[in-house]
This record gives sequence, C-alpha cells and structure tokens, in this order.
Amino acid sequence: MEPIEQKVQVLELKLQEVEARLDKAKQFAVERRKKARMWEASWIRISLSGILAYAAAWTYLWLVGERDPWIRAATPVVVVTTFTVVMPLFRRKWWNWDAEGKVTKHDDPIQRSI
Repeated sequence: MEPIEQKVQVLELKLQEVEARLDKAKQFAVERRKKARMWEASWIRISLSGILAYAAAWTYLWLVGERDPWIRAATPVVVVTTFTVVMPLFRRKWWNWDAEGKVTKHDDPIQRSI
C-alpha cells in the first residue's frame, strides 16, 4: 500500500469515529428535549410552582401587615397555576412540533421574520 492510501484509510476511520460521536450527541439531545418537555408539562411542576407562589405571596402579605394573608395569597396562586397550565397548550397550538421536539421552520416565528 502506498502511504497516501494509508493516510486516506486513517482519515476515513477518524471520520467514522467522529460521525459516531455526533450521532450519540444528537440522540442525547433528542432525549434531553423529550425529558424537558415532560417536566414542563408535569403536574408535579405545576403543583410545586403553585405551592411556592402561595408561600411567597403569604410571606409578603404577612410581612406587610395585611389581614388574612392566607386568603389574599390565593389570587397569585391561581394566576401562576393557570399560566403554568395554559402556556404549554398555547405553545403547542402556535408552533408545529415534529417528533424530535423541534419547531418546523415554516411555523417558527423567528424563522418567519428572517
């Protein structure tokens, strides 16, 4: 074998290794996106954000000196919980998601503006 052919073979092997690593990275990104979407829409997250919003509002109202802070803190909790539930629904309606969780180019408002 000539030295050039040997170099070509070595470069082809390196290219295959790089392509394999790239495929692994793409698969990892797809799985991560799926998990992020599941967490985003999970009821545990919605419940935790509602509880934390209630605690923060109650603490603020208690420190300010409002009467009945446990009742008045309910309004921000309803707002936060409603926002948390409704936003993923609007996002699915506004944008067209493909199987991998990517927005298709024709429905992406950023791509439309370019």
